[in-house]
Amino acid sequence: MKYGYMPTFKADIFSEIAFAKKYFDFIEITLKPDLSIYSPEYITEIRQALDSFTVMGHMHWEINLSGKDISEIGKTIKSAEIFEKLGAKKITIHPSSDENQKTEQVKENNIYALSELTSKRKALFLLENTAHAPFNQARTILGITSRINSLITLDTSHAGVSRAELDNFIALLGKQIGHVHLSDSTASTHHLFFRDKKKIKNIFDAFESIKYNGTLTLEMFYKNSKKEQLPVVKRRKLLLDQMKMIEILA
Repeated sequence: MKYGYMPTFKADIFSEIAFAKKYFDFIEITLKPDLSIYSPEYITEIRQALDSFTVMGHMHWEINLSGKDISEIGKTIKSAEIFEKLGAKKITIHPSSDENQKTEQVKENNIYALSELTSKRKALFLLENTAHAPFNQARTILGITSRINSLITLDTSHAGVSRAELDNFIALLGKQIGHVHLSDSTASTHHLFFRDKKKIKNIFDAFESIKYNGTLTLEMFYKNSKKEQLPVVKRRKLLLDQMKMIEILA
């Protein structure tokens, strides 16, 4: 399996790239909401820092695909264009919920937006399960991927709020997993560092059961449910500690 690093917005991207190149197999970059900062010059600087290092794209979760908003769809297309210029071949995108609309309408709106994106850009797009209904459910995600012929990014933190739902994702979408975001969760907080080794073992046993041996990003940012931002150096140390644990248990 190949392991990736996800930078934090708190740190300088060039410092984060240097760290990832030293300790990980690839880097997964999230674009900031304001895409105007990614000038041709800035994109070139990032690409030069990456050199031949593998990069994956992670679209910002605030992009809203729950309505047929041309400007929001445009953000996905622009994001994909930036990622492609950085050399990304795989890009993760989040479906968007809207509790004021019926589930089927929200699903159809997301399918429309995703179809518009995939018709205009040629990268491999992966649909990530979210923490919010209805896209925290394996059957809903399957209903979209079957329509747009997409693989998924399985976020264990989002699915792991319910162990049964994580099992559902493995059972229903195991063969469609193209990437993984690994982190722990509680009922109220996602993207936590693991404390329980048994949880990691169970997750990797599930991967073994479906013969998944692809890419996995450590998307861990918090130590507890207070969601306090960790200093960059401390977070990096914790991530390396988690990697050691994974190497022993996986």
